[in-house]
Parts: sequence; C-alpha cells; structure tokens
Amino acid sequence: MEANAAGFEIRRNFLLDRLERVQPKIVAVSAPPGFGKSTLARQLLASKPNATVCDLADVADEADLGQRLIAALAAEPARPALEAWKDPVTDSIFVFENADHVARNEAALEFFSRVLSQRPDRRVVVICSRETLPLHLTRYAPPHEILTLRADDLAFDRSELLSLFGPYADRPGFLARIMQISQGWPIAVFLLRRFASEGRIDTLLENLADVAFKEIHDYLADEVLATLDPKLHEALFVCACIPHTSIADLQAAFAEEGAVHALVEFAKQSPFLTHTGEVFVLHPLLGALLVEHRQTQREVILARVAGAHSRAKHYLRAAELHLAHGDQESAAHALGQYEVIRDHTPSPEYARALASLDRALIEEYPRLWGITGMLRMFCMDMQELLEESESRWLTLSPTVTPTERSYLLIFRAVMRGYTGGIEEAIAMLEEYLRENHIGAQPKDYVEGYVVYVLGLLRARAGRLGQGERDMTAALPHVGVTDIVGSGALLSLGADIARARGEFAVARQFVDRALEGSRRSGLMNFVALDLAEACFGAWFAGDDGAFVKYGVELDEIVHTNAVRGLAYFAAAARGRHEEPTNIDMLKFIACGSIIAAANSNDARETVRYARAALAAAQKLGSPFVECLSAVAVATYDEPAFEETIAIAARAAARCESPALQSAVRAIAEGLADFGMLDKYMGRLHRDRFERALPLEVQLTAGVVRSAGREVPLSERELALLVALSLRRENVPRARLADLLWPELDEYSARNALSVCLHRLRAHLGSDRVVRSKDGYALHDDVRVDLWEIDRTMTALRSRTSLDDAERAQLSSVYEKLRNKRPERMLSWDWFEATERHLRGLRLEAAHRLAADALSNGNIRRALELAEEMIGYDPCDEAGRELAIKAHLRRDDRAAAMRQYRQYRETLLAELQCEPSEAIKQLVGLTQTRA
Repeated sequence: MEANAAGFEIRRNFLLDRLERVQPKIVAVSAPPGFGKSTLARQLLASKPNATVCDLADVADEADLGQRLIAALAAEPARPALEAWKDPVTDSIFVFENADHVARNEAALEFFSRVLSQRPDRRVVVICSRETLPLHLTRYAPPHEILTLRADDLAFDRSELLSLFGPYADRPGFLARIMQISQGWPIAVFLLRRFASEGRIDTLLENLADVAFKEIHDYLADEVLATLDPKLHEALFVCACIPHTSIADLQAAFAEEGAVHALVEFAKQSPFLTHTGEVFVLHPLLGALLVEHRQTQREVILARVAGAHSRAKHYLRAAELHLAHGDQESAAHALGQYEVIRDHTPSPEYARALASLDRALIEEYPRLWGITGMLRMFCMDMQELLEESESRWLTLSPTVTPTERSYLLIFRAVMRGYTGGIEEAIAMLEEYLRENHIGAQPKDYVEGYVVYVLGLLRARAGRLGQGERDMTAALPHVGVTDIVGSGALLSLGADIARARGEFAVARQFVDRALEGSRRSGLMNFVALDLAEACFGAWFAGDDGAFVKYGVELDEIVHTNAVRGLAYFAAAARGRHEEPTNIDMLKFIACGSIIAAANSNDARETVRYARAALAAAQKLGSPFVECLSAVAVATYDEPAFEETIAIAARAAARCESPALQSAVRAIAEGLADFGMLDKYMGRLHRDRFERALPLEVQLTAGVVRSAGREVPLSERELALLVALSLRRENVPRARLADLLWPELDEYSARNALSVCLHRLRAHLGSDRVVRSKDGYALHDDVRVDLWEIDRTMTALRSRTSLDDAERAQLSSVYEKLRNKRPERMLSWDWFEATERHLRGLRLEAAHRLAADALSNGNIRRALELAEEMIGYDPCDEAGRELAIKAHLRRDDRAAAMRQYRQYRETLLAELQCEPSEAIKQLVGLTQTRA
C-alpha cells in the first residue's frame, strides 16, 4: 500500500530542503512500511537530472544483487555497468529500494558492502530499508557526509496535517486528535484523510476497531507483528490493554523479567512503541488491532494487574485500571482507600478517575464525597452543600471506619463555618476531641485536620489566641497539603493578624497562602485567597494591591465559575450587582462595605452598609460584624448610637485590644481611629468628588471619566480603542502601523507620541501605562468589552438561568444593541472586533430567547427572535426560535410564513435550502424511525 494510495500526496519540503542544505553523500532512510520512504525518494529523484533506482526486494544472493545492479546501471549512458558505477559521467543519485532484503543473505550483504565501498565521490547513494542494516556507514563516507532519516523524521508534522485537513483544521482539537491516533504515520494519515473526504471521520475517530480500519490493521499484522517473537507479541498485547503501561504494570502481568527487556529493545527500533522513563505507550492503531478480538482477555489482564496494585496499596493506579475496563464499583473501592489528603494536591490522574465515577458510587465513600465537595466549594450554594453533607452524615454505613467518619465530620464543620454556624461547628469539634481523647497537640494527620479546622473556626469566632495555637500545632501534620497549608496561612493572616491591626503581617501570610493555592491548581481556592487579599488591601488602604488583586480575582471568578465570590469581585471592580443565594456570607458583607464606600447615592450607601451588617450577623464573625456596624454608623447618622453599640459589642467578642480601642475612638469622636484609621478614611472619603474609574464603552464608542463623557478626536479615540481591544500590552510599532499606515516608520512613531501625549492630557497621565513591551491601560480602567466577554464566558457553562443571571445577560444584551459611531466602523483594523461584538449580540439574544421560550414567555421570545432575524436574515437560530414560538402558541400559519421567508432569503442570497432540522420542525420532512 503506497503512502499516497488514497489519492493525496504531500511534498516533503522540509526533508527535501534539509537534504539540499546538508548535501550528503550517503542517505540512509530507515523506517517501517508506510512511512513514505519511496515517496521521499521519488520526490528527491524528480528534482535531479541523473537518477537511478535499483529495487532489492526479495534479492536471493550475491549473483542476483549483481544482476540487478547491472540492469539499473544499464539505464545510464552506454558504457560497461561496473565502469558506469565507479565513474559516472555527471553527478548522480542512486537509490537502493528495499535494501533490508540484502541482510537476509550473508553473501548478498557482503557484496552490497563492497559496492558501497567503491562509491565514487560524484554519486550520492540513498538506501531505503525497513530496518537498520548491519553496516557501519562511516566505512564508506565521513560522518558529516552521512544523513540518517528514521521514522520520527518521516512522520508528518502539524503543518503537513494542516495542508491535508485544511477544511477541518479550525475545529477545536481536531488536528490534535488526528496526530494522537496516527502519530504522524503517513499511511495512516492518508487513510484518515480519505475518511474525512467521505464525511465519516468523526465516527471513526471514536472507534479505531471499526471495519473501516481493516486494511490498516491487516497492514500492521503483516508488516509489524508477523515476524515478532510470541513473547514480545504478548507483551505488546499487555501494553495495548493497559493505558500508559508502567514497569510495575508489566511486572504484575508477567512472572518473568524478559518481557520488560524485550519491550525496551523493541521500542529502540520501532516507532510503534515509545518508552519514556517508566512508561510504554503503544501506537493507537496497533493497540486497536491487538485487542480487536481479545476483549475478554483484556479484561482479565486489567483485573489481574489492578488487583496486584491494590494489594501493593497503589490504590490510584488500581482505580485507573478498573475504570479502563468499566468496573466502576472496584474503581470506587480502590480510590476510596487512597489517602489523597496526604498529597500536596489532588493529581490530574486522581481528578480524572474521580470524575469518571458515578455520583451514587462516590456517595458510598466519605473520602471521595469529601473531595468532590471540596472541588465544588465556593462554586455552588454553600447551604446546599452543607445540607448534602448533613444528609451523608445521617446515612453513613455502620461499617465506615472512624477515620472516614472524621473526614465527613470535618467537612460538616467547615460548611457550617461558612454558612453562619460557627459556634455550632466549634461545639461539634470540641465534643469530638473529648470523645476521642485528643489533646492540644495532635498525634497524626487525622487529629491534625480536626485541630486545624477547629483553629480556623475559633479564629473566625474571635478567639484569636486559641485559634493561632491550634493551627500552629496542626501545621506539622497537615501543612504538606497545599490547600490545607494555604488555608492555615490565610486564616493566620485574614482572621487573626488583620483583626489585630497587624496589616504587614497579614499581607505576608495571605501572599504565602496565595502561593500555596496557586501550586494546587484548584482555582476555587485561588479565588478565595485572592478575595481575602483584595479586601485586606482595600481595608489597609493599599490601592495598588487592591486593584491588582481585584483584576485577577474578577478574571478567575468568571473563567472558572466561582459563583460564590462573584458579587465581591463585581464590587471590587466598581460594578453594581446584587448578591445571590450562592454568594458567601463573608464576602457579601465585605463586598457591600466596598459598594457602600463607592456609592455616590446616600440612600444606596445606607442600603449597602445595612446589607453588609445583615450578612455579617448571620455569619457570626465578630470582626466582620464590627466593620459592618461601623459602616452603618458612619453612613446612617440617626442610627449612629445604636449601630456603634453593636460594633462595640462585636469588638468585645474579638480578642483584639486594638480593634476595641479603635471602636471606642469612633464612638467618642476622636481624631485618631487607631487600627481603623485607613478603614475610616475609606468610608469618609468624599464620594461625590472622588474620581470614578475611567470607563471605555466600546459598544457605544463613548469614553467616560468621573462619570462625564470625555470628548476625543478621532485619532485619540482610535488610540484608546486600540489599547482597549484586549487586556494586554500593545507594542509601539503595532499601534503606529494600525493608526498611521500611510506614514513612514519615523513619522508614524512621532505621530503616536504626540497623540499619546494628548490622550493622557484628557484622561490623566496614569491611565496609559508604558512597559518594555509597549503600552496598556491601567488596571483600574474599566472596558465594557472585557466585562461582557467575562459574563458571556461564565454564563455559557450554565444550562439554565436564574433571575440574577437573566438580569445580567439582559443588561449585557442592551449594551450590545448599541451602534458604534461611523468613525469607528470606518477603521479597517476594528472590523474583527465589530464582528466579535455582533456575534456576542446574536449569542446573547439567542440565549435570552431560548430562556424566555423555556419559561413560557412566548412574546419575549418572539421579540428577540425577530431582532435576531432583522440583524441577520440568514440566522437559522433566530428563525428556529421564531418558528418554535409560533408553534408553541398554535399559530402554524405564522410558523409556515416564517419558514417560507427564510427559504426565500436563503435561495436568493446563498443559493441553498433550509436545514433538515428546520424542515422537520414545520413538518416538511419525515423523521427517520
């Protein structure tokens, strides 16, 4: 089977260019069948005037080889054959095809060696073989004149796949999947390309054992497996059964050591097996062939090896192998015994195994349920998570071990601490310590976890000294885990040092906690640490850190759907949003305090402050309650005496003399507020004169500073828009090319400098920041496109919308309905952004219309669908929604009118018919049974 049998061929430009640059005297091309050795040779010969091919397939002996050489040389100018070999008339290339056949006969191999030794300098020899010949080529040419090409060199790279699969290349992950399956093996790539041209590639990519792969399987069986030793064949079968086969896997599968050695040796010479460190990876197509008719044996091997790993207490690997043959119960049992809390952080392998298990199985194992709960923290309603943990506690099996029971107890306590049950959680853990005779110094990691969580809760309840002692005692046992270690550091900073007024110490602890959560890769905990860092910076009066942390938090919250911190992130970035039942109590309080300080409306300020106090009192944290009560006392003058008394009582429950002293100073009207001095500065700042953030409204082409529109010239607006397209540095040269393409480089750079100076004069000198990479907007500049992108990204992951999300999406849609000024639309470089905005508008309209339809609001769904159609008459999603809405209210005539209009539009503009789905919707085709 030729590499281009499917009717496609790729010119190997990279290899041909390499040959041209190196100018070798001997080229040894050694690779298994199907790697395009002959194709490369043919393309090389096509570029040379004097070229000869000698095929050595099935060469019998020395005499047969000599006759073939004479016959090949006879094609050259008329002279005796051997004379022609030793003395070519011109520079020439001589290709030996199927040279591996000479190795089967000792005499033929010796004669071939003599021929090479008499190679004249003007003749380049190309040796194509399926395996490395037992010859030392340096006997026939210096090393720098020899070029060896193996399977890795001949495999197709991404650029070559792109040229073959061009129409499919834009599909996410498509080329990566093709490369994964083919490993660049040319003959397999061409077969997949044929499947793509036939329109059946998607189905076949998911089933490598499909009959469509019969030819490639036969090819592998005849050309790769047929000559292998039976023991090696069986070892390859084990590699096919076990994903990413390790040495330990092989040792569990085979009693003898020889299998490992055989695989190592095979991997050295074959591109169909890769050996990296301790792991063997088999070519997917070869693996599919090996297990094609041996599924029962595969399951036996997987079960046997998984059992061996379980007995060796390698529970994670055992779970992976049980899952490989669909045994979820055994996988859950193995994974349920794995002490993941002893790891720095759950590994990707652990996360994949856990995600593969059914929810019902996870609930049978407290360890597994606890980890899934941890991964969901701050992303869902914490009250729901608490109720789920309480339900699990009440239904625990009597066979559950005390250790596993303690995991669930700890999780319940943590959830209660976040949802307003701090004192209950403390009492629950203190009772556990008494019942199990656990002292102040834990003896192992299980006791350490209990003491650690108790320390967190005590600190949040205002018992700062005891909380600090508990966490210090627990850290040696639990600090090895990134999340727990960072959690302890976070509490030492945010709950203890901050409440004592030790802001520098608090900042150090929180920053170290953030380092640990980043190492873990668990973005919900990174978001939590960023939220604490952001509020701590605001509370301490550090504007730069507040903006920096707030920007990163906002991005992570929306990218990773950490919905419990969404309200706080919005408040930190100056957006006016309302909290939902998913937002965490502490950060509703903290976000509302910031929103109160940011508001320019007196009544709204009081409302925010009182919302903060309500959340803080429900939470039960005296420090947060004290801050919230001080905010209410500051903004609601008639309630000053009442709320400052609340603040004083809360401060009295917090073991912080500095906090108590500061509240007394506020109550007595003193000038020095002690540790709350910066905080009071925030609250007393003149909100009516304080500069509001610079707002760039790309959707409307408007710029506002301090709430007022800033008039800009066309060049100044263009420069600001160019800086606003993405949150990144824009190189100076790119700005100059975009805005002044008609000028030479010097004149364009000079024009940019002048325009930048004028723009800064309008906006403020610090609004555009220069770095070595170019220019960017300052972190506190708000760009509506960035916020819209974040909102749309977050809402895409939601299968349905709640009231707050619906309102948020409606607000985004209204912004996207704005029309940009004509001067913006005239900029060629803005066209891509304009298309993006239009795409977002259609997406938002479609989501809102579908939501309205699902909730029975047919009128709203029709309004939105008609807007989509008016915006783009060929938009099928809008037409489909309009038809569905008409059908929902039993107006079939209107639905048919909509269909006919759509069909006429498509025929007139695109010369095509509506999709089968639309036709089925109006009953114009019969759905297949």
